[in-house]
Amino acid sequence: MEATSEPGAGTVFRVYLPRIDARAEAIHDRAVSDEPPGGTEVILLVEDERQVRDVAARMLGYLGYEVLSADSGSAALDCSRQHAGAIDLLLTDVIMPQQNGKQLAERLVQERPGLRVLYMSGHTDDSIAHHGVLDAGVELIRKPFTHQELATRVRQRLDS
Repeated sequence: MEATSEPGAGTVFRVYLPRIDARAEAIHDRAVSDEPPGGTEVILLVEDERQVRDVAARMLGYLGYEVLSADSGSAALDCSRQHAGAIDLLLTDVIMPQQNGKQLAERLVQERPGLRVLYMSGHTDDSIAHHGVLDAGVELIRKPFTHQELATRVRQRLDS
């Protein structure tokens, strides 16, 4: 490297790199360039915070999923009973007023055997454990999550 500077004329930096005759290989970063995994399954999304629910529903819809949204456990039960077709995944907040996500999941799995469940929460592990959700085998995604994280975790849960 060489640097020269003259008052009133500025500074020049020259960087000399070795010449290589081999052809450069393209670098491909799969995590950045690949589209997030999606699908066509039906997801029942239950979240008591409207803004979080709306954003998650848009993300899932963009991925190709059919999204049924509910703002509470009782609304989710009604939605499930009114939906004649299959529901492939319950994506529910853990801590909600009146009925928590675990209670909701237990009722829905009784009504729809084989229903997969993915919990979401922005609370600490202690708070979630208090609600009885951190048992072995429970799938949980932490809020806030990215579009890629949501896409990947939903697809993994549907494929499990």
